[in-house]
Amino acid sequence: MAQESCLDCYRKHIATAMVFEDEASIGMGYPLHKWLAVGELNAAAKEVSKEYPILAAMTRDHCKAYQDEDEPVPTTELIFLANELEKEEKNE
Repeated sequence: MAQESCLDCYRKHIATAMVFEDEASIGMGYPLHKWLAVGELNAAAKEVSKEYPILAAMTRDHCKAYQDEDEPVPTTELIFLANELEKEEKNE
């Protein structure tokens, strides 16, 4: 059974993933932080999987691209989408 969706929690995980992604990318800095970023992205996807499955799938796709090909995650775009979903929810 999926947990209740939490957009605030999603945004927190995405923001944390961005910090780890940045730290992993600074040359000889913290290369193992890539895996912390991957973990945070997976946690973010889990946070929204029940009520926002499309956002969860997008997040998983970005996570996989980052994990396999070092493709940068569009962090601010994902947070923007979460904000838009929250606005829509409040207008219903």
